[in-house]
Amino acid sequence: MTELAQPQAFEAWIEEARGVDLVTYARARSPGLKKQGSEWVGPCPACGGRDRFSISARKGVWNCREFGRGGDVIHLAQHVEEADFLGACRALTGREPPGRDGHESAEMRAARVAAFEARRAAVAEEARARKRAEDSFRFAEIKRARQFWKTAHSVTPGSAAAAYLRQRGELAAPPGAHLRFAARHPYFQPAHSGIPHRVLHEGPALLAGMTGPDGRFCGVHQTWIDLTRADGKAIVPDPDTGEILPAKKVRGSVHGARIELVRVREPRTLILGEGIETCLSVHRALVLQGAPLAEEAAVWSSVSLGNLSGRALDRVRHPTRVDARGRPALTRGPTPDPDSQCLAIPDTVDLVILLGDGDSDPFDTEMALTRARTRLARPGRHVGIAWAEPGQDFNDMLRSAA
Repeated sequence: MTELAQPQAFEAWIEEARGVDLVTYARARSPGLKKQGSEWVGPCPACGGRDRFSISARKGVWNCREFGRGGDVIHLAQHVEEADFLGACRALTGREPPGRDGHESAEMRAARVAAFEARRAAVAEEARARKRAEDSFRFAEIKRARQFWKTAHSVTPGSAAAAYLRQRGELAAPPGAHLRFAARHPYFQPAHSGIPHRVLHEGPALLAGMTGPDGRFCGVHQTWIDLTRADGKAIVPDPDTGEILPAKKVRGSVHGARIELVRVREPRTLILGEGIETCLSVHRALVLQGAPLAEEAAVWSSVSLGNLSGRALDRVRHPTRVDARGRPALTRGPTPDPDSQCLAIPDTVDLVILLGDGDSDPFDTEMALTRARTRLARPGRHVGIAWAEPGQDFNDMLRSAA
């Protein structure tokens, strides 16, 4: 083997290791990883935990919040195998580095290259199959959500949905709001741990239609109602564990979605918040004050804070939270990932007011809203943040004032 061929074979060996599918490698060592949108989230293959580990399959990178580490599949093998760079490549390829024994015959090189190409083709096909499965699941979910939406009714004054909104601070569905009411709405639990999907609860629910980036229906936000409770939300226990499940769930595709609560054609001003009640509370307060914004501004719910802010490119140390070793914990920073799919707004908007709840972790919320402000800003557009009182959201403030 020539001196030139040796480094080429070694570099090819490294590329072979780097070509191992990150998701496949991680799931083989951490079966508890679950698909969430475009990411896989769950226990770290190295240090365990519950949800401290995540993979961006689209970018081919991972992150462990416990140790503040991340990178590609080779970095993960180093993390999992507690190995150096060469040891990680050995673990991924299953063989020693070529060229270190002084020779590699033409036949050996041809076999190695063929095996590498076959593995790369298999990884590519697996990624395509995964994408087809994800698309099929998303389309099926949107279809189910559309059926729920079509069979629901308007939020009439006598409905449980209208009573729920009144109970949350004399709120009401603004004219044209994408809100509906279902009298007997099923609460589905997805299949898990060998248990098939099943209906755990059926009762009145407030439904909110979600609009995707293309302007088309993409899902439904569901809030189950129990008017005997102070907050109006139903209690749904898991029959196997007794765990109280969320009274709010989404069916469909969340990424880039919005719920239009106050609809304005070609709005110049847009009020954006996470929750439906938060957004309606701010609109209600503006109406009571006779503020011009009550007539001018469109009001949208982003469904989730992550859908408003998008992913972060950086990690920063949390000022108060610590990890299991007593060190300052790392959290998502203020720099937005430009490739992250999240809520978009009309070009006509030149004033955006972001609503910041005070009942969540204040630092994490500040970082998320800073990402949203950076992402939505452009020349001629002002993006501001309105904060609720510490420890409260805007609905708490409205109800306290009432």
